Amino acid sequence: MLFDQQTINLLQNVIKREGKITLPATGNSMFPYIRRGDSCTFIPFEPDELKRGDIALFHQIDGRLVAHRFFYVHHDQYLFKGDSNQGFDHVVAKEQLIGKLVSIKRNNRLYAPSAIWKMMILNVPMLSGMIRLYINKRKC
Repeated sequence: MLFDQQTINLLQNVIKREGKITLPATGNSMFPYIRRGDSCTFIPFEPDELKRGDIALFHQIDGRLVAHRFFYVHHDQYLFKGDSNQGFDHVVAKEQLIGKLVSIKRNNRLYAPSAIWKMMILNVPMLSGMIRLYINKRKC
């Protein structure tokens, strides 16, 4: 879903004022960790607090809101990737960062970020390809 700059500014103001924002998940780029329909809660954070493997909410230049896993920063350019995506997203500037994931609600159960899943995704690159194959077969 695309958002104009005014809506993105509103989201940024809400998360700063309220201390969190909860949004529904769409798409399957973070499957199976985050699934379509999950409620994802994000909190404000300072960019230098972001650690490899954290999931951050950001907006892309075209206005799409994305919650993907952080890999590294180089010259104030942040690199993210969805768990089931083969490649990395376009680089993200500090100004595009909105929040950091703190919980996922699915079927009335609350889940905290998983250190085990994070380590698997970060250290077993072929896992993303296997997940993508599963997603593609399931759609058929």
